[in-house]
Formats: sequence, C-alpha cells, structure tokens
Amino acid sequence: MKKIFFFILLSLSMNAFSKCKEPHFSIYPYSDNLPQNSLILIQGNTNTQKEIISLLNKDFPIYLKSNNEIVNLNVKEIFSGQSLTKQAILIPERKLIIGEEYELIIENINSNEKELLSKYNHDTKKFESIKWIITNSNHSITRIKEKPEFLSFNSQSYGCGPSQNVNFKFPDSESESIILKSELIDLKTNIKTTYCIIKNKGENLSIGRSMCGGEFYFNLNSFYKIRFNIIDDEGNESKNWSEWIEFETIKKR
Repeated sequence: MKKIFFFILLSLSMNAFSKCKEPHFSIYPYSDNLPQNSLILIQGNTNTQKEIISLLNKDFPIYLKSNNEIVNLNVKEIFSGQSLTKQAILIPERKLIIGEEYELIIENINSNEKELLSKYNHDTKKFESIKWIITNSNHSITRIKEKPEFLSFNSQSYGCGPSQNVNFKFPDSESESIILKSELIDLKTNIKTTYCIIKNKGENLSIGRSMCGGEFYFNLNSFYKIRFNIIDDEGNESKNWSEWIEFETIKKR
C-alpha cells in the first residue's frame, strides 16, 4: 500500500514538473500591431532565457527586421523576478515605418530557443515567429486615479513549487492593456523587488507566481507593501505613483 501511495505521489510530481518544461519567451505587445514608437517588453522564463535577457546586445544582438531595413532595439531597463523570470524593456533606435511588417530577431540563440521565441496563432493552431504591423502612435501618459484595493491572497502547493497570487481591484484605463511598474517591499527584510506587470482592461490585477516561477515569491504569514506606476507605449513613466498598499499573506484553509 505504501508503494502504491509513493508511486501516486511520484506520478503527480512528475506531471506537475512536465508542465513547467520549455516555456516560451513572453513578448508584449500581444497583438499583431505595434505603435510606431512603441516599447517592446520581453520576458525570459527559464535560466537559459534569463541569461539571454541579461546579455541582450552583448552576446545576443536583438533587433526588428523588415523587408527594407533592420532597426536595433536598445535595452532601456532590465528587471529580475524572484523566481525564474527576467524581463527587459526595449526601445527601437529610430522610428519604424508605418504599414511595414517587422519580425523580432535575437541572434546567436540556439535552435531550441529560436522555437521558443514565437507566439501561438489560434487560427492556424501553430507557433509562428513574432511579427508586428506598424501603426500610428497613440501616445498618452495616464495616471492612476484611484488607490488600488487589496482583495485576496491565494497559495497552493504543487510538485515543482507553490502557485501564489495576490489580487487587487485596480482602476481601468482607456487602453485595452497597460504596463505597470511595480515595487514590492518585504516589510520584515526591507528587500525591494521591481517588476513590470501587464494589466488587462476589465480584469482585476493579479501578481505572484505559478508553480513554474514568476515575478514575486511570498513568504506565508508575512507583511508586504506594494505600489504601482504606469509606463506608456514609448517607455515613459508617469510621475504619479499609486499610494502604498499593505497586505498580509495569510493562506486560506
């Protein structure tokens, strides 16, 4: 009986671990269009991808390529998550041509990572290279008009790590999605972690990690505070941070 129970646990753990294998790079904007002066946010979700992010434009040149030109992408900022993630804000070195299609290229990555630098096409049901059609910029910096409200903390243990989420009620903006620069402070250690989160219109804001990794890791029964700032399409930050929101990570039973 003990052996059967052991193999059940082993099977569950292996199944959970298998779901953590080979995640793709995360690329924002998600849509097929890219405003002319828009930033690009790229996130690595494995140790190898984190190393690539750290060495962009050093060992791994990154640029946009169309039929007519190559436009280098400058690394504006790099942020490290607390569990297997790292991201970079990229800015084109010059204006892109409206109506042109550009493909995102990272040089010197191996064939496996090239396959993971792709996005899923729901029409063809295949992963494809990352391309955008360039549109007019709709440049505007918005500010957070109301203080976000803490809603809940959820934590669940799995075979290869905990899944943790802190949920907030967050005021919507006019855009379908916005980038939020987030500063989280552990009130016991005073350690600060800065990371960019995508907030979709009409949804609550959720931060944390999946069992495979993520931007923030939370100790149970601990106190934290967080604040947010909006980054516009061109990579500019609002001067108005939200107020600090304090919360406690109490696991529900």
